[in-house]
Amino acid sequence: MKQVLVDSGGWLSVMIRTDMYHHAGAASYKAMLDQRAHPVTSDYVMDEVITRLYQSGFQMA
Repeated sequence: MKQVLVDSGGWLSVMIRTDMYHHAGAASYKAMLDQRAHPVTSDYVMDEVITRLYQSGFQMA
């Protein structure tokens, strides 16, 4: 199984459509999934992502 380390910038670029790297991030994420690779991250990275999303006013569906 191929694993890919995803840092906070990668997650944020995929989740925030107005991010200047959204298109590149979304394309990279899709390519990773197409290759059956699994994203790997840490709880520290997820904490940073959640904090930045909260600070930006991101609304979860």
